[in-house]
Amino acid sequence: MIKGIGIDLVKSSRVQAIVERWGEAFLGRVFTPSEISYCLKRKKSHQPLSARFAVKEAVLKALGIGVRMGIRWKDIETTNDPLGKPVVRLSGQTQRIAEGKQVTDILVTLSHEEDYSIAQVVLLTAFPLTRPFETPSPASGGGQGRGQEGSREVSR
Repeated sequence: MIKGIGIDLVKSSRVQAIVERWGEAFLGRVFTPSEISYCLKRKKSHQPLSARFAVKEAVLKALGIGVRMGIRWKDIETTNDPLGKPVVRLSGQTQRIAEGKQVTDILVTLSHEEDYSIAQVVLLTAFPLTRPFETPSPASGGGQGRGQEGSREVSR
C-alpha cells in the first residue's frame, strides 16, 4: 500500500556553485561518506550530487515532514545495488519517523540531464491484514455493509 509520494527537481549548477563555495563543509553536512565518494568519482560530480540531494528532498516530502523534527540530511542515504539500481537507506530520526508511519519499503528513481536532476520516491507499507471494503457474502449470514465476516487475511 502506498504511504507517501515525493518528487523533487534540483538545478545541478546551483549545487555545483554551493560545492565550489563551501566545499567539504557543505558536502560533509549534507552527504554521507559513501555518497561523496560515489559522486566525486564521476566526471560531472555535481549531477549525481544533485540527484542525491533531490532524493533527500523527495523522501522528506513523501514523509510529509520537511527538514525539521531533528532530521539530518545524512539520515537519508542513496546507494546503488550491484546492478546500479538506486537504494535509499534511512537512519536516525528519519528512520524512526518512517517506522512510526509503518513504512516497510522505499522505491526510488532518479535521473539527471545537463542542468537538472530529478528524483521520485514512493513509500510503501505492508498490506493490511484485513480488507474492510469487502462486503460479507449472503452465505455467511451477513447483509449489506462491512462486517467482520467479510474481512479476510492477506498472506504475506
